[in-house]
Order: sequence, then C-alpha cells, then structure tokens
Amino acid sequence: MNQCRQAEYAMRFKANPDFLCRQVADEALLVPVGPAAQHFNGMISIDEVSYFLWQHLQEYTTIPQLISQAQQEYNDPKGLMELDVREYIFGFLNNNLIIKEK
Repeated sequence: MNQCRQAEYAMRFKANPDFLCRQVADEALLVPVGPAAQHFNGMISIDEVSYFLWQHLQEYTTIPQLISQAQQEYNDPKGLMELDVREYIFGFLNNNLIIKEK
C-alpha cells in the first residue's frame, strides 16, 4: 500500500487545457473547449475546494504539493485533507479534467 502511495505521489498533474474555468456570479464552472467540446455537452459546476485545486493545477503539480496548499488554506482538524485531495484528484482524472505528466 505504501508503494502505491509513493507512486501516486510522484505523479504530476495539470488541469486539462480542453476545459476552461469561468466564474459566473458566485459559481465556478468548467467549460469544455476544443476536442472536449465535441465529446462533452454542457458545463460542470465545481465547489469551492475543486475551484481551489483547479487554480493550483494550472501548472504540473503533485498530490503532496496540493495537500500542503489545501492544508494552508482550509482548516483540517481531523486530518482528512490528504484523503479529500486524493479523491478530488482521482475524480478529476477519471473524468479527463486533468492530465498526468508523460
């Protein structure tokens, strides 16, 4: 299990450039452009934490870097930030919203 985590933590991720983030009123939306627009019809509303992570994914970054940044931004008294960030990242990845560095 520890080896899997180490492998995950060595990976670098970046926001998929085929999705743009736009603020509309108090809501953050991911809007598909280019090739993504051909396969995805609509927009994705994202919550505050997703928006925070999206902003930090504009350049390639690692999960530990994102965890550290999120812990600085948000209160994490139960120590769940690592699990939360990992869930967000792999949810983004499964939906092609972020890409892994090759």
